[in-house]
Amino acid sequence: MTDTKPQSFKSVTIDEARAKSEQGFAQIIDIRAPFDFAGGHIPGAINFPGQSLRTRAPQLKRDREVLLVSAEGQQSRDICTLALSMGFTDVGYIEGGFEAWIEAGYPVHTISDSM
Repeated sequence: MTDTKPQSFKSVTIDEARAKSEQGFAQIIDIRAPFDFAGGHIPGAINFPGQSLRTRAPQLKRDREVLLVSAEGQQSRDICTLALSMGFTDVGYIEGGFEAWIEAGYPVHTISDSM
């Protein structure tokens, strides 16, 4: 049986997400609210809260994988579907979301780190 969907998104572990981000293979898009993002986020992540991908998509590189992250991973799936509908082809979400990133003890940046 073949999949009739033209494309689908994938789930990515936090370990895979970290490696892809550090190697420059993926763009991490954090869809949490701006104040949550400011309080701590994955290094290099861009904050596109909620459905703002609709208006901010031109800021992304289409030749790099797009990885979405939410607080716990659930909301990212909806935005993955949106990204696919907008023509992005290499889309995934980070399993467990930002909470899993923190639990793994990975580095976290705050807005003050960027200043």
